Amino acid sequence: AVPFDYAALESFLRRSEHVVAKLPGVNDAMHVRLPPTLAPAEAARDDAPADAFVFDSGAVVLWGMTWEQERALIDVVRGFARGEPSARAPRSLLSRLFASAPVLAGPEPAVVAKAEQTEAMDWVYRTDGNRTSELRRDVIRVARADEQSDDEVLDRLAFSYALMQTVKLAHVEEQVDTTLDAMRGMSVQLARTGRANFISYVQLNQHIGQVMQLREFNLDSDIVETPDYFWEDSAREEMYQRLHRELEITPRSAMLNRKLSLTQESLQNVNAVIVNVHSTRLEANILYFVAFEACLSAAHLFGFLPEGGLKLLLVDLLYGSGG
Repeated sequence: AVPFDYAALESFLRRSEHVVAKLPGVNDAMHVRLPPTLAPAEAARDDAPADAFVFDSGAVVLWGMTWEQERALIDVVRGFARGEPSARAPRSLLSRLFASAPVLAGPEPAVVAKAEQTEAMDWVYRTDGNRTSELRRDVIRVARADEQSDDEVLDRLAFSYALMQTVKLAHVEEQVDTTLDAMRGMSVQLARTGRANFISYVQLNQHIGQVMQLREFNLDSDIVETPDYFWEDSAREEMYQRLHRELEITPRSAMLNRKLSLTQESLQNVNAVIVNVHSTRLEANILYFVAFEACLSAAHLFGFLPEGGLKLLLVDLLYGSGG
């Protein structure tokens, strides 16, 4: 994950007429809302939000925006990713955010974006008068709240934490699949030829290092731990946990670890083959030198080589007789 330059991004969004709010008890995400005067009329009529939760770890969860708005906002926040070539988002990108575009009837899907990894999930407002948001049949059902209350925003934040985790995990899954595809031919080559000459020792160590890096996702608290926010808001933790289970984040993490463990074991087996080949070659070379020295000593002992003949013979072998 590439974290954002959070303070600079917040400052830029505030200067560009976004409504940026720090929610109570939330230290790792900011709530960004488009002003009503800039939101499409269709969305305003349906009371659908056009807002996003920007997480400091490098993920963005967008609610109720058109596709054009989503892409524009993602381009803006990407300009503030640490390590990116552009340290500031050009203001021309901002104009795209407010370009008029057709809006589908009803709320737009909740979209999660992290770099080029994107996931989408359907959501609707509850129409049965129930004041509790829930997940039912793969659809997030959000309970409406009074304008003066943050309940609806906090409900969507609870779901957004799980969506943030699934997109970060999907990013790791994509990296793992790409790495495994690059390594898949090793076992086939080894089984076919019985030799490990298809890869150098340096390349093998690079692959081992890549697998070790990928396993570090287990140390990423944004993926493997329940967000600290729910220590302050345990009432909404069930919303998060319900979507967390639906997205199978824990089983997917376990599957990733199994894949990486098997890959690491395979690489260690190839490494053992290469080390064994090198050891065998070294032992053979030592035996050749010992045998050669024994032959020379025997020749000298039985008079086949005069005094100094061994030195002359070695010079001949190394530099040629010179005629």
